[in-house]
Amino acid sequence: MIAAWQQRGIEQPWTCPAFIDAVAETQRDRQINLGNSARIHFYDRSPVCTLVLANWLRHPVSDALLFEIDRIRREKVYRPEVFFIRGSDL
Repeated sequence: MIAAWQQRGIEQPWTCPAFIDAVAETQRDRQINLGNSARIHFYDRSPVCTLVLANWLRHPVSDALLFEIDRIRREKVYRPEVFFIRGSDL
């Protein structure tokens, strides 16, 4: 996503508050479009990570992101367990 924004001429897209909503929208679309295609899905980030990013960057948290956080809680999209992968160089 960063590369796509940079190709559009936005050198540091994370400095734009709209970037947060674009990330959340992409996460939502990917999760919804997977549907029931597999019993288990792995995601590298969640809307919760996007919320933390928005707070860390001191961007306003939009209604769209709050709605998505509410949706994933209500629908129990993500399990509470996490799965960490450590690279061989760590």
